[in-house]
Amino acid sequence: MVERKSASETQTIDYYRLYKDAEGHIRVLSIQLEEARKSFEFLNGQNDHLTDKIKRQEALVLQLMEKLKDFAVDELTGLAPLAVFDSAYAQVIRDNFNQDDPGSDVVTVPAALLVLDMDQFCQINEVHGRAFGDHILKFVGRIISSRIRNCDKASRYDGQRFAILLPKCPLKVAVQKAREISQRLTAENFAENGKEEIRVTATIGICMYQRKVDRENLVKKAEVAMHFGKDQGRYCTVVYKEGGGTR
Repeated sequence: MVERKSASETQTIDYYRLYKDAEGHIRVLSIQLEEARKSFEFLNGQNDHLTDKIKRQEALVLQLMEKLKDFAVDELTGLAPLAVFDSAYAQVIRDNFNQDDPGSDVVTVPAALLVLDMDQFCQINEVHGRAFGDHILKFVGRIISSRIRNCDKASRYDGQRFAILLPKCPLKVAVQKAREISQRLTAENFAENGKEEIRVTATIGICMYQRKVDRENLVKKAEVAMHFGKDQGRYCTVVYKEGGGTR
């Protein structure tokens, strides 16, 4: 009986040790698991921090790119390149889209687009040379720059043709602005190396901004008005009327 009791006690003690050992291992694993959890949370937090930092850097790069656009100019005329012009046109669209009823075709913030085309400019280049023509284009760029606001954007495209965007500008003011530019151009006489002076003129087409019309199509409508002015004898300002007419 004693031996069996002793064997039973020995066996009980062995089970208890196994239990204590297992308990110890579980406690160690629990501590390691907690440490792993904390490490994961720390790394996850660091990842979120890095993600936010990357997003801020990307936003800063975009801001700098936008600012660089403001300094970019056409080398000949000193006017903005088309990329800046397109950015300004996108802002016109946003200004109207952010109004009370963006689904409406009614424009709540007026904007005007002017297309200015030099009259008989190809003939000037042929007779007097391209360098003389470039001199005139530089002058046109200076005149336009001196007659527009900081929020306005002007760009040269297609050789002797200029697009002028006037945000927050009603039709009456746009027509007045176009006539001012045209009159200032004709007030200057140009001469090449003592030769006979010539006077340059321009024909200007105007189209008011319309909802859901992209820049390219608005330019085309202003060009329709400009070509109508060319057909009427040049050196005039014509306003596009929806439906294909002019006024």
